[in-house]
Amino acid sequence: MEREDYEGKENVEVRYKYFDLRSEQYLREQMHSKYMIVDGKEVLTGSFNWSISSEYNHIENLVRLDNQDYPEALDEFEKDFDLIWNLNRSIYETTLNTINKDLKESGKTDCSIEAMTLTSSEIDRLKKKYKKGICL
Repeated sequence: MEREDYEGKENVEVRYKYFDLRSEQYLREQMHSKYMIVDGKEVLTGSFNWSISSEYNHIENLVRLDNQDYPEALDEFEKDFDLIWNLNRSIYETTLNTINKDLKESGKTDCSIEAMTLTSSEIDRLKKKYKKGICL
């Protein structure tokens, strides 16, 4: 079974922080925060990386905060998640249009863009624009 081949995958949307057309740039500054909000009722957070390696090869911690005992903490995690999940999504089409216009007019563009959280297909649309030598 491949990583993307699992039951229910059609119900899962994944977004990534994206801020540069050059992969060597956007891959280096990724989020390190690790938490899971479960059904709006609890938060699991800590050093645990949600990976096989963390499960079996590392000493990690995981803290459970439930809404009944820590409602303010849950509210703050939900606000943080909403901020990250929707980060600058409204400027995606404008950014794509600006890149297209720049490339059409001068063959160059600013490869460093405003950070936003995008789906894989949205990132693929942007990455198709990148070729060596186009960055200002």
